[in-house]
Amino acid sequence: MRRAQFPGTAGVLRWDMEFLGQILSKFGTMILGPPARGSVSDEGSGWDRALGPLLILSFCALGLGLFLPVLRVDKFFVFTEQFSIMDSIMTLFMEGEIFIALVVLLFSIAFPLVKLAQAFSLWRRTDIHSGHFDRRLKWLGFLSKWSMVDVFVVALVVFSVKASAIANATTEPGLYFFFAASIGTAAAIGLIKAAAERLRNGEETVN
Repeated sequence: MRRAQFPGTAGVLRWDMEFLGQILSKFGTMILGPPARGSVSDEGSGWDRALGPLLILSFCALGLGLFLPVLRVDKFFVFTEQFSIMDSIMTLFMEGEIFIALVVLLFSIAFPLVKLAQAFSLWRRTDIHSGHFDRRLKWLGFLSKWSMVDVFVVALVVFSVKASAIANATTEPGLYFFFAASIGTAAAIGLIKAAAERLRNGEETVN
């Protein structure tokens, strides 16, 4: 009598990833339109399908990080104020600190958005076999060298307030969302580069 064969853990995981990948692919097509022919989104499989959700989650985390409070300041143990990154930028502009406001605006909003936009374009809109992909990847590599500058700028602002003798400062959830967005974007860029190199060499994704 032949024993019934059951798929092992690896087989179940592979089937689950393929099934999840198909769902994510269809959902992404409904929301974003069809991927460009030859892109990582078009040719990738298995864990490559996680790139889309990772970029979307990073974008959402960035939005929360910009608008949610990053710091709560208690002055003289009586008055309490909460600050988001957007609040801080607007306050700096209103107080005439134009240069500092522009620096924070550049590195906390413009810089992360450009990285996310470039990563999204490489993942879904650019053929990995084209020279255009190589140029964009090189540009994104340059941006990645400065990938933690945005985090450093925000952390410096938080540290300067916490170091004040007249106020007691406590970090808030917005700060952690902002850090998560930076880490998620950096991870997505690394995964896109690795996936493109593997697909160019004709290797299959390991599930």
